[in-house]
Amino acid sequence: MPSTPVKHIKSITKWDSPVHRQGLVARFHREGYKLTEIASKLPCSVQTVRRDFIEIGVESFSDINDAALDGKVLEIIGISHQAVGLTKVVDYLKSQGLRVQQNRVKEALVIITNNRYPCQQ
Repeated sequence: MPSTPVKHIKSITKWDSPVHRQGLVARFHREGYKLTEIASKLPCSVQTVRRDFIEIGVESFSDINDAALDGKVLEIIGISHQAVGLTKVVDYLKSQGLRVQQNRVKEALVIITNNRYPCQQ
C-alpha cells in the first residue's frame, strides 16, 4: 500500500498535456500503485497507462531471474517457519520493492515446496 494517500484526480482530461499525465503515472508507480489503480485515479483507461509505461520506460514488473526469485521464496519460508501461500510471498516481495508476476511466484513455490517437502510414495 502506498505510503501517502493520494486523492482521485479529476482535472485530467484528454485535452491535458500527456507529459503531465505521464508524470503522474510515474509518480503513482513509484509509490506502489497498481496499473488499474493508476487508471482509476487519473480517469483514463488501463491501456493509456500501459502506453504511458512504455513511453516513459517504466517496467510494470521487476527484472528478477528465476534463481533469485527462488532465493526470495526460500527466504520468506525461512522467516515464517511455516508453509506459505501465494499471497504471503507476493506481499513479502512487494515489501522488498519487487513486482513479480503471480504465475512466476506460483512456479517458484511449486519448485521450492516439492524440493523441500517431497511427496512420500
